[in-house]
Amino acid sequence: RTLPADQQCGAMDEILYNAAINYESAHLVGKAIRVRRALIGAYPESPLSKRAIYFVGANYHALAYYPEASEWYERFATQYAGEDGSQCTEQERNEGRCAVASEALMNATLFRLGLAQEEQAIADADLFQRNYARTMPRETAQVYYAVGQLYEHREQWDKVVLYYRRYIRDFARMATPHQLIMANVAVGRAYIHEEKPDDAKDMFDAAVRIWNGGAAQSIARMTNIS
Repeated sequence: RTLPADQQCGAMDEILYNAAINYESAHLVGKAIRVRRALIGAYPESPLSKRAIYFVGANYHALAYYPEASEWYERFATQYAGEDGSQCTEQERNEGRCAVASEALMNATLFRLGLAQEEQAIADADLFQRNYARTMPRETAQVYYAVGQLYEHREQWDKVVLYYRRYIRDFARMATPHQLIMANVAVGRAYIHEEKPDDAKDMFDAAVRIWNGGAAQSIARMTNIS
């Protein structure tokens, strides 16, 4: 229950926020979730509630409750897409208490893929592209590449062809050479399963051309940067 301001002992949103951190530090993650959800419900306009949304997702993530983690990460990324962690202190970064919308959405996308929830995964990938394609092109290409792997695992070869051919077209400038090579190979493998050897050869040849065009050096440079 939320008390009137004159009856509160200190800033209640801050008290709840810190209580959740203490529960988390004591490995009482369930209690941390309950306190954070109480904070969000009672003080929706508080900046601390905004962060609490992310951390509820992170708590479910830690517990391997991936559907719930996805929902809370998506909620944070949708409501606060501009949260990039730039306002976090060094201590918050070191303690893993920095809420970043792009990380939340990437996690949600991967969890949806792991849960074989195709529509949600694609919706998350589309949102990631809208929000971050200009500022985070490599990460956007990574998220989109991962979605296609769902079709490979399901052996839906027609969808593999459609998805990765579109990926090669749309992400030619964003994707890494490795991703473009693997996308071409994936389409080639799909064509083999569809008994289209000539089409498969064209895709494998395209992968070889990318490799011979300096892909190894580009991959090495990106590895060194990372």
